[in-house]
Amino acid sequence: QQLRNGRMLREAYGYEMGTMHHDERMRLIDLTWRSHSGNASLPWDQSRLYFRADDDQRTVMSGQVLLRGLFDEEVTAKFIQDGTYPNIVVHTGDRERDILDANKHVCPRLQELKDEALNSAEYQAFNNSDQMQSLRWFTRDKLGTSDDVMLLDCLMTTICTDRDLPDAINDFDLTVNAGDSLEDSMFQALAEADIRAYNLVMKYNNAQYAKLSMGPLWAEIMDNINPWLDPYDSVEALPAPKFALFSGHDT
Repeated sequence: QQLRNGRMLREAYGYEMGTMHHDERMRLIDLTWRSHSGNASLPWDQSRLYFRADDDQRTVMSGQVLLRGLFDEEVTAKFIQDGTYPNIVVHTGDRERDILDANKHVCPRLQELKDEALNSAEYQAFNNSDQMQSLRWFTRDKLGTSDDVMLLDCLMTTICTDRDLPDAINDFDLTVNAGDSLEDSMFQALAEADIRAYNLVMKYNNAQYAKLSMGPLWAEIMDNINPWLDPYDSVEALPAPKFALFSGHDT
């Protein structure tokens, strides 16, 4: 998926100097291959690319795969030329202070909003339902976990990497719909319970928690965009590269 995303970005925004087949309004990433000796700029130089991810392996690797799809031809040409692969700088933040995900240490108000959502009538009705009580019993008795049903990361990383699931939940079935009985698929029931618990917090009170938690990330993204929108700035003096890639969590 990420490899294909990189190829689509290349098709949409990549261009080579001297070619006329690309809409000049879409010329974002200069892919012209030269000898790249001396001070020549490479497509992945920091002056041309800003790669941002948090300090999780899966988000860094997703960005790496996307960039391989984007620069595949140039990476190959560089290896043929000098036997080396490019070193691309990854900008991360300290986990306790990073803002690519909701962070109560950066914004204490998030914890207050989360508590309000958890104490809401809608969340309490869901959390105390017969199905949730059954799932809690199941995870304790059959899976030996006390993580209160929230197992989505464990479920998905296991099944998406073709590893074996515990026998009790080795019943994943794409034909099972959300809301079906527990007997249809325990895997699906556990996944849906985790997703619903998460979404109830995110969407509570007109998505107040989600909107506030996205604020710092959106501000960082706009820091890369705003300089290009100011007609009084000189393009040559702009601090931000034309292409900024943020690799985060889809939630």
